[in-house]
Amino acid sequence: MQTGRIALVLIVVAAAFAQAPGPQVSDKEKALDIVVTKANQMGASGDRAGQIQLLQATLQKIQNDPILHTKDVDVMRHLARAYSDTQRYADAVRVYTIAMGKMKDECVPASPGADRCAGTAYDMGVAQMYQGDFASAVDTLRPATTLYAAVAKRAPTTIVRLMTLKLQANVQSMLAAALFRSGKKAESIAAYQLAVDEYTRIINNPESGEGLTNLAKQSRQDAQQSLDLIKKEK
Repeated sequence: MQTGRIALVLIVVAAAFAQAPGPQVSDKEKALDIVVTKANQMGASGDRAGQIQLLQATLQKIQNDPILHTKDVDVMRHLARAYSDTQRYADAVRVYTIAMGKMKDECVPASPGADRCAGTAYDMGVAQMYQGDFASAVDTLRPATTLYAAVAKRAPTTIVRLMTLKLQANVQSMLAAALFRSGKKAESIAAYQLAVDEYTRIINNPESGEGLTNLAKQSRQDAQQSLDLIKKEK
Protein backbone atom coordinates (compact mmCIF):
# COMPACT_ATOMS: atom_id res chain seq x y z
CA MET A 1 0.00 0.00 0.00
CA GLN A 2 2.81 2.42 0.93
CA THR A 3 4.73 1.64 -2.27
CA GLY A 4 1.60 2.25 -4.33
CA ARG A 5 0.98 5.56 -2.59
CA ILE A 6 4.53 6.78 -3.26
CA ALA A 7 4.23 5.77 -6.90
CA LEU A 8 0.99 7.74 -7.18
CA VAL A 9 2.66 10.79 -5.63
CA LEU A 10 5.49 10.61 -8.15
CA ILE A 11 2.97 10.33 -11.00
CA VAL A 12 1.14 13.44 -9.76
CA VAL A 13 4.37 15.44 -9.63
CA ALA A 14 5.55 14.25 -13.03
CA ALA A 15 2.17 14.92 -14.62
CA ALA A 16 1.99 18.45 -13.25
CA PHE A 17 5.35 19.41 -14.69
CA ALA A 18 4.73 17.58 -17.94
CA GLN A 19 1.76 19.86 -18.52
CA ALA A 20 4.05 22.87 -18.64
CA PRO A 21 4.94 23.26 -22.36
CA GLY A 22 8.55 23.98 -23.16
CA PRO A 23 11.14 25.52 -20.85
CA GLN A 24 9.12 28.64 -20.10
CA VAL A 25 9.74 29.77 -16.54
CA SER A 26 6.21 31.08 -16.02
CA ASP A 27 4.60 27.79 -17.08
CA LYS A 28 6.85 25.70 -14.87
CA GLU A 29 6.33 28.02 -11.94
CA LYS A 30 2.58 27.73 -12.39
CA ALA A 31 2.89 23.95 -12.39
CA LEU A 32 4.94 24.13 -9.19
CA ASP A 33 2.36 26.36 -7.55
CA ILE A 34 -0.37 23.87 -8.44
CA VAL A 35 1.52 20.97 -6.88
CA VAL A 36 2.36 22.89 -3.69
CA THR A 37 -1.24 24.07 -3.38
CA LYS A 38 -2.45 20.49 -3.81
CA ALA A 39 -0.03 19.31 -1.13
CA ASN A 40 -1.21 21.95 1.33
CA GLN A 41 -4.84 21.10 0.59
CA MET A 42 -4.04 17.50 1.46
CA GLY A 43 -2.58 18.62 4.75
CA ALA A 44 -5.55 20.85 5.52
CA SER A 45 -7.90 17.93 4.92
CA GLY A 46 -5.97 15.77 7.38
CA ASP A 47 -3.74 13.82 5.00
CA ARG A 48 -0.46 15.00 6.50
CA ALA A 49 1.45 11.95 5.34
CA GLY A 50 0.33 12.54 1.75
CA GLN A 51 1.22 16.22 2.01
CA ILE A 52 4.74 15.43 3.17
CA GLN A 53 5.29 12.77 0.52
CA LEU A 54 4.12 15.09 -2.24
CA LEU A 55 6.33 17.94 -1.04
CA GLN A 56 9.32 15.60 -0.69
CA ALA A 57 8.83 14.31 -4.24
CA THR A 58 8.37 17.86 -5.55
CA LEU A 59 11.54 19.04 -3.85
CA GLN A 60 13.52 16.20 -5.37
CA LYS A 61 12.04 16.94 -8.79
CA ILE A 62 12.80 20.66 -8.89
CA GLN A 63 16.32 20.35 -7.46
CA ASN A 64 17.27 18.60 -10.69
CA ASP A 65 15.46 21.15 -12.87
CA PRO A 66 17.68 23.82 -14.48
CA ILE A 67 14.88 26.38 -14.23
CA LEU A 68 13.09 25.58 -10.98
CA HIS A 69 16.01 24.61 -8.75
CA THR A 70 16.06 28.16 -7.35
CA LYS A 71 12.51 27.60 -6.03
CA ASP A 72 13.61 24.80 -3.73
CA VAL A 73 13.63 27.10 -0.69
CA ASP A 74 9.93 27.82 -1.12
CA VAL A 75 9.14 24.11 -1.17
CA MET A 76 11.45 23.52 1.79
CA ARG A 77 9.52 26.07 3.84
CA HIS A 78 6.25 24.29 3.10
CA LEU A 79 7.82 20.92 3.87
CA ALA A 80 9.33 22.10 7.15
CA ARG A 81 5.99 23.58 8.20
CA ALA A 82 4.31 20.26 7.39
CA TYR A 83 6.87 18.48 9.56
CA SER A 84 6.11 20.89 12.41
CA ASP A 85 2.39 20.32 11.98
CA THR A 86 2.99 16.60 12.53
CA GLN A 87 5.31 17.27 15.50
CA ARG A 88 8.36 16.09 13.58
CA TYR A 89 10.32 19.02 14.92
CA ALA A 90 13.78 17.55 14.35
CA ASP A 91 12.96 17.10 10.65
CA ALA A 92 11.47 20.61 10.54
CA VAL A 93 14.60 22.18 12.03
CA ARG A 94 16.80 20.17 9.68
CA VAL A 95 14.94 21.43 6.60
CA TYR A 96 14.68 24.99 7.93
CA THR A 97 18.44 24.98 8.54
CA ILE A 98 19.11 24.00 4.93
CA ALA A 99 16.66 26.64 3.70
CA MET A 100 18.21 29.36 5.87
CA GLY A 101 21.64 28.42 4.53
CA LYS A 102 20.41 28.98 1.00
CA MET A 103 18.82 32.31 2.00
CA LYS A 104 21.95 33.97 3.40
CA ASP A 105 21.82 36.82 0.89
CA GLU A 106 18.24 37.59 1.95
CA CYS A 107 19.02 37.53 5.67
CA VAL A 108 20.42 41.06 5.83
CA PRO A 109 18.38 44.21 6.59
CA ALA A 110 18.92 45.81 3.18
CA SER A 111 17.74 42.76 1.21
CA PRO A 112 14.37 42.83 -0.58
CA GLY A 113 13.87 39.31 0.77
CA ALA A 114 14.53 40.21 4.40
CA ASP A 115 10.90 39.64 5.35
CA ARG A 116 10.96 36.12 3.89
CA CYS A 117 14.09 35.32 5.86
CA ALA A 118 12.57 36.73 9.04
CA GLY A 119 9.41 34.67 8.59
CA THR A 120 11.42 31.51 8.02
CA ALA A 121 13.55 32.26 11.08
CA TYR A 122 10.42 32.69 13.18
CA ASP A 123 9.05 29.32 12.08
CA MET A 124 12.41 27.68 12.70
CA GLY A 125 12.70 29.26 16.13
CA VAL A 126 9.27 27.94 17.11
CA ALA A 127 10.25 24.43 15.98
CA GLN A 128 13.46 24.67 18.01
CA MET A 129 11.46 25.65 21.07
CA TYR A 130 9.19 22.63 20.66
CA GLN A 131 12.39 20.58 20.52
CA GLY A 132 13.41 22.10 23.83
CA ASP A 133 16.44 23.78 22.26
CA PHE A 134 15.76 27.24 23.68
CA ALA A 135 19.31 28.56 23.35
CA SER A 136 19.29 27.88 19.61
CA ALA A 137 15.83 29.43 19.34
CA VAL A 138 17.20 32.64 20.86
CA ASP A 139 20.00 32.71 18.29
CA THR A 140 17.49 32.13 15.48
CA LEU A 141 14.82 34.60 16.60
CA ARG A 142 16.96 37.56 17.64
CA PRO A 143 18.13 38.52 14.11
CA ALA A 144 14.56 38.21 12.82
CA THR A 145 13.47 41.16 14.96
CA THR A 146 16.14 43.31 13.32
CA LEU A 147 15.09 42.19 9.84
CA TYR A 148 11.43 43.02 10.44
CA ALA A 149 12.37 46.43 11.83
CA ALA A 150 14.29 47.19 8.64
CA VAL A 151 11.43 45.97 6.44
CA ALA A 152 8.95 48.14 8.37
CA LYS A 153 11.06 51.25 7.84
CA ARG A 154 10.87 50.97 4.06
CA ALA A 155 7.27 49.77 3.88
CA PRO A 156 5.41 51.41 0.95
CA THR A 157 2.25 52.17 2.95
CA THR A 158 1.28 52.74 6.57
CA ILE A 159 -0.80 49.60 6.80
CA VAL A 160 2.04 47.46 5.44
CA ARG A 161 4.36 49.05 7.99
CA LEU A 162 1.93 48.32 10.82
CA MET A 163 1.43 44.73 9.70
CA THR A 164 5.20 44.24 9.57
CA LEU A 165 5.58 45.74 13.04
CA LYS A 166 2.96 43.26 14.26
CA LEU A 167 5.11 40.44 12.89
CA GLN A 168 8.16 41.95 14.57
CA ALA A 169 6.30 42.09 17.88
CA ASN A 170 5.29 38.43 17.45
CA VAL A 171 8.93 37.47 17.02
CA GLN A 172 9.89 39.66 19.98
CA SER A 173 7.33 37.88 22.15
CA MET A 174 8.55 34.44 21.07
CA LEU A 175 12.13 35.55 21.68
CA ALA A 176 11.13 36.62 25.19
CA ALA A 177 9.73 33.15 25.86
CA ALA A 178 12.91 31.50 24.56
CA LEU A 179 15.05 33.80 26.70
CA PHE A 180 13.08 32.91 29.81
CA ARG A 181 13.36 29.19 29.12
CA SER A 182 17.10 29.72 28.61
CA GLY A 183 17.37 31.12 32.14
CA LYS A 184 17.70 34.75 31.09
CA LYS A 185 14.87 36.29 33.09
CA ALA A 186 15.95 39.94 32.91
CA GLU A 187 16.38 39.81 29.13
CA SER A 188 13.06 38.01 28.82
CA ILE A 189 11.24 40.72 30.78
CA ALA A 190 12.79 43.43 28.59
CA ALA A 191 11.85 41.57 25.40
CA TYR A 192 8.25 41.02 26.53
CA GLN A 193 7.97 44.71 27.41
CA LEU A 194 9.18 45.67 23.94
CA ALA A 195 6.53 43.40 22.42
CA VAL A 196 3.77 44.81 24.62
CA ASP A 197 4.79 48.37 23.77
CA GLU A 198 4.80 47.60 20.02
CA TYR A 199 1.38 45.97 20.19
CA THR A 200 0.09 49.03 22.05
CA ARG A 201 1.39 51.40 19.39
CA ILE A 202 -0.36 49.35 16.71
CA ILE A 203 -3.61 49.35 18.70
CA ASN A 204 -3.46 53.10 19.23
CA ASN A 205 -2.82 53.86 15.56
CA PRO A 206 -6.15 54.71 13.86
CA GLU A 207 -4.83 53.42 10.54
CA SER A 208 -4.43 49.87 11.86
CA GLY A 209 -8.01 48.95 11.03
CA GLU A 210 -10.31 46.69 13.02
CA GLY A 211 -8.77 43.38 11.98
CA LEU A 212 -5.16 44.24 12.76
CA THR A 213 -6.17 46.06 15.95
CA ASN A 214 -8.03 43.01 17.25
CA LEU A 215 -5.09 40.74 16.48
CA ALA A 216 -2.73 43.12 18.26
CA LYS A 217 -5.04 43.27 21.30
CA GLN A 218 -5.08 39.48 21.63
CA SER A 219 -1.32 39.27 21.18
CA ARG A 220 -0.75 42.05 23.71
CA GLN A 221 -2.95 40.28 26.23
CA ASP A 222 -0.97 37.06 25.83
CA ALA A 223 2.38 38.85 26.07
CA GLN A 224 1.27 40.88 29.09
CA GLN A 225 0.09 37.75 30.90
CA SER A 226 3.43 36.06 30.29
CA LEU A 227 5.26 39.18 31.40
CA ASP A 228 3.26 39.40 34.63
CA LEU A 229 3.88 35.74 35.42
CA ILE A 230 7.62 36.04 34.83
CA LYS A 231 7.85 39.10 37.06
CA LYS A 232 6.30 37.05 39.86
CA GLU A 233 8.88 34.29 39.42
CA LYS A 234 11.49 34.23 42.20
